[in-house]
Formats: sequence, C-alpha cells, structure tokens
Amino acid sequence: MTNVFNPYFASVSVSDNDVTPQCNEVVLGSVFDTVHICETDVLQSINKLKYYISCGCSEIPPVLIKCPVLLLSPVLSTEN
Repeated sequence: MTNVFNPYFASVSVSDNDVTPQCNEVVLGSVFDTVHICETDVLQSINKLKYYISCGCSEIPPVLIKCPVLLLSPVLSTEN
C-alpha cells in the first residue's frame, strides 16, 4: 500500500509543465515534543500481535518481533 502512496506524495511539489505549486507556511499552535512509552506498554502491545499474520508496511513479520519480546521491549521504550 505504501508503494502506491509514495510516488504520489513524492510528486506533490514537483514542477509540472513549468508550474510549481505554492505551499503556504503552516504555523503550529503547539508542539508535541515529549512522548513517554513505558516498557510495560511496549510488552503488552507486542504480546497482542498475532504470530502468523502478514507483514505490515515495515515488512517485518510479527513472529520476528514476538520471539525476542523481552529483549526488544526495553530498547523500544523511552525509559532507557
């Protein structure tokens, strides 16, 4: 699916017939700069994955994430 969207979004601000689209600057009202993800949340989320479903857009099979869950959860959390 991402292979379908990537070419479209990659071409959004490319000149076409010598016309470049105008993009106005967007001013953000707030900044989302801090995210805390605890190891327990990572562990619970990984454990909810089904073993033998197809890969998502990351192309990483769930079984590759579930098997080393105890090694991966500390690394994927923001508590390190």
